Amino acid sequence: MNADPTATFPTSGPAPADSAFSAPPEFTDPSGRGARTLLVLLAGVPGAGKTQTLRALRERTRASRDRTTSTEKSANDRTARRSGPGAPIPPPALIGPSPISTPGRVPTPALRQPRIADPERIRDTLQHLLPGVPYSVLRPFVHVSAHVRAFALVAAGPGAAALMQAPPDGTTRPLLVHDPGTRRWTRSPLLLLALARGWDPVAIFIDVDCEVALAGQHHRGRVVRRWAFDRHWNRWVDLRSRILAGEPLSPGENWPHVRLVSRTEAVGAIEDALACRSEDRSAESMGGTASTT
Repeated sequence: MNADPTATFPTSGPAPADSAFSAPPEFTDPSGRGARTLLVLLAGVPGAGKTQTLRALRERTRASRDRTTSTEKSANDRTARRSGPGAPIPPPALIGPSPISTPGRVPTPALRQPRIADPERIRDTLQHLLPGVPYSVLRPFVHVSAHVRAFALVAAGPGAAALMQAPPDGTTRPLLVHDPGTRRWTRSPLLLLALARGWDPVAIFIDVDCEVALAGQHHRGRVVRRWAFDRHWNRWVDLRSRILAGEPLSPGENWPHVRLVSRTEAVGAIEDALACRSEDRSAESMGGTASTT
């Protein structure tokens, strides 16, 4: 397991691999229903590093978007200069598909920025509105609000433009749900609702030692009551053994895709899922099928 409570979260370049936790990113849809919009449950005991993972993901997504915008602007500027008065007309042989394109080949798409259901935003808002109230008092309201918001976004479905802030091109954005994931009464309804509403659910669990998780809580400045953490941990021990054995997370709870990753792998695992689903959508729009192997 990961032994460093202050393990860094990469914000650029590929996520470091950890062979002890590596698993092939099998995010295809074996049922043949076609590409669905991705829903990722990012889970782990308190202190595992979920919030830091999401912060790193936001930074990497923002940096990628900025690079894409800069590249597109440069390309547009070059096109504008070439298209001025007196610009030569390209010969017919160069009009149409690129000569290097291959039928059935799927272009690598830019990762679509996911929508994130993160309790951190709710917590920050409440602490800003009620600066003198201890977090121990706010905690129940944060948890309830976070669950209500997450389930509302899932229930709205991928095509709900108003809630999901769909881009103008009509495509839908993936959804990331931040939750410890140790409670069956949260996971199972989330899975059933996601499948019913047309999402493609993926569960990614961050695996750390108990001591590392406890240290991580102190490092972030929010410490869970020990009896509450012990309940999370006891459930996690059983859940982890099920994941390693390839069993359902609980009786009847069959997530289509489950990954167990270290802290440093977490951002890369999410990006793997986003990339594979983006490739599926590109292939679908071209009438082809994307491979994620």
